[in-house]
Amino acid sequence: MKLKYKRAIIKVNGERPHYCNICGRAGKPRGMQFHHFKYAYMVSEVRKNPILAVENTIFICFRCHQVANAFRICQENKEVVEKLKDLYGKIGAMNV
Repeated sequence: MKLKYKRAIIKVNGERPHYCNICGRAGKPRGMQFHHFKYAYMVSEVRKNPILAVENTIFICFRCHQVANAFRICQENKEVVEKLKDLYGKIGAMNV
């Protein structure tokens, strides 16, 4: 199977699963995607040892992948998320 790792196409032995690891939705393997929680290796290392490309990954559907990417962005920008929480809290308090 092929997957992307930092925009590089990596070939790994094995088959793609037929279901989402988050919501359990079944689907065609081509419709499912790998989500990397973190990119722990340089592309050159992964090209030498392709199995590294599947570390820190889950196999998910497109909808769950959108949420997972948003969650990763929130984790990387905790200060902005906290400010937004405060703003949303103040706006919600004014509408009550």
